[in-house]
Amino acid sequence: MKKNLLLVLSLLLTGIFSLQALAGTITASYSDGILYYSVKDYAGRGEIWISTIGSTGWGVTGTMSSQKSISLPDGVYTITASGAQESISTTFRVGPEPTVEPTVAPTVTPTIMPTVEPTVEPNVEPTVVPTVEPTVELPTGELSISAYYKNGVINFNIQNAAQRLEIWVDGNKTDKAVQTSGSYTLQMALSEGNHTILASGSMQSDSAVFTVPKMTMGASYNNNGVLSINVQDITSRCEVWVDGEKTILGIENAGSYSLAIELSHGNHEITLSGSRQSASAGVFAHVHETVKGKEPTCTEDGLTDGSKCSVCGEILEAQKPIEKLDHTPEVTEGKEPTCTEDGCTAEVKCSVCGEILTSSEPIPALGHEIVIDPAVPATCTEDGLTEGSHCKYCDDMTVPQQTVPALGHHYVFSGKNDQITTYVCTNCGALLNRKNQEPVDNLYGKIVKDADGKDVEYEANTNQEDETILVIVADTSDESLTSEKGLYINAELLERFADEGFEKINFVNGETGVIIDLAEITNSAFPTDEKVDTYIVSTDPAIEGEKGVKLEALLEGGDRIAADTISGVFLKTEDGDVEITANA
Repeated sequence: MKKNLLLVLSLLLTGIFSLQALAGTITASYSDGILYYSVKDYAGRGEIWISTIGSTGWGVTGTMSSQKSISLPDGVYTITASGAQESISTTFRVGPEPTVEPTVAPTVTPTIMPTVEPTVEPNVEPTVVPTVEPTVELPTGELSISAYYKNGVINFNIQNAAQRLEIWVDGNKTDKAVQTSGSYTLQMALSEGNHTILASGSMQSDSAVFTVPKMTMGASYNNNGVLSINVQDITSRCEVWVDGEKTILGIENAGSYSLAIELSHGNHEITLSGSRQSASAGVFAHVHETVKGKEPTCTEDGLTDGSKCSVCGEILEAQKPIEKLDHTPEVTEGKEPTCTEDGCTAEVKCSVCGEILTSSEPIPALGHEIVIDPAVPATCTEDGLTEGSHCKYCDDMTVPQQTVPALGHHYVFSGKNDQITTYVCTNCGALLNRKNQEPVDNLYGKIVKDADGKDVEYEANTNQEDETILVIVADTSDESLTSEKGLYINAELLERFADEGFEKINFVNGETGVIIDLAEITNSAFPTDEKVDTYIVSTDPAIEGEKGVKLEALLEGGDRIAADTISGVFLKTEDGDVEITANA
């Protein structure tokens, strides 16, 4: 206990001597946004500094009082009048004093021995037990304090505090007081070097030495003309200087800061300077020049903008590649191949750069593919078609189909009754019913021509007496016709007549009639080996006798010849039927 009291006394005396050494004093208080301060006996000229703010720019000299409007948050601040000859300071509080609960030592109840009534014996003095004073227990363990300094703040820790303790720094009492053990902070601007912190009470005290580290800084200058500064362990406001010229930037707290400033090419000195600290760093400045990039295309990569120093050429920001663009496809349609010409596939190219993305490939000509058009047989009533051909893909190499005329019905005798005679077509089976005595010229068509080759109207009827005779009667009402008429009978038609059951044909021209025996007309009646196409029976009513009729044959080669002999041909006259045995 004596040791602690001696230490407190020593520090108090040290502080008193320090205060006596100062020529001037400063006091301050704060109320309703106004700072009131007074300076007495200040040597020389100085400037007012406030912790956490730095230089205020308010001048001070001699003995003076002033008040300034300034907004400050609650807390304890240090105000300093700092100049070339003298630096004095004090603290002031903004806001109410924090309430600290007093540490009350426990009340110790004294142990009192009971009063013992004396035993009175004859002629014996009574024995009195003295009263014992109560014993009060004092705190155990010695007070201890430790501290370190970081960025303008004293961080200190107190152990075994048993009473209210005032905090002193370098012999100057602060506004800080603590009541219990724990960790605390105290914001205070201090110069670099060693400092002493003291926790002192009526019964306890302890001190510790801490070091305010040297302020450090780093600086760099980028391509965009920005000066970057990083500061550590700053305790008070410092101004930023570049090559001896003060800038607009002031720094109060540790951290990173930036300043837009144009620097010439080369080395530059950056200085932080304050009332208690200073530090410097060098930077090298380049003169920024933009290196223009280029846009990417579909054939080449692009580049971003970069930069270089226009003085020394050093690359400050490298250009970065930009991936080339995709092509813009444009399609040219292909064409289909034909039988005779090649085709091709579609072509795809870029509409921007013209690069072929997909080449057109040839497609060989198909060649002709012949398809047979089958023949369509003619029927009795409808035309047919010959066989033809065509190309599956085009009209080349085509054999057109020819029309085959309708055959017409080929009727043959099928049967008869009293009223109806029935004929059947040998091609399609169609039936034709005719009343007996009904003209049958529509069965055989125009088979009679005159000497000039003109059709002559004839009616064809069956003979009423003899059903096997076909009577063909010329129409003599047309006086414009020549007298000579011919019955043109196709050789195939004769076979058809025979198939229908006719044995003879009665060819009537006016009053003259010729009966032809179908069985007797053969190729042997004509002096030729060539096949007969048509038999011709000609009559002329103006000629009397046997010369009124003649028989000729039209050969397939086109020649027309007369018959050598003929039998079964009768000339019908008024005197009766005369058999013709030779050509007229």
